[in-house]
Amino acid sequence: MPYHRNYCAECGWSASTETYSRKEVVSRAIEHFTETRHTIEGEHTAELDQIPLNDAR
Repeated sequence: MPYHRNYCAECGWSASTETYSRKEVVSRAIEHFTETRHTIEGEHTAELDQIPLNDAR
C-alpha cells in the first residue's frame, strides 16, 4: 500500500498516511510550517517501514 509522508527539511518533524488520514497529514504540515516557518517536503512511498517517523510537536 503506498503512503504519503510530509516531513520537515530542517528539524525532523514528519507525519504520514501510515498513521493519519491524508487530510490530517496536510493539516499537520500546514500547522508545523505556520508555527516554525520550516520547509515542508513530501514523498510517496510503499515502504515507509524503512523510514523513521516521528511527530515532534
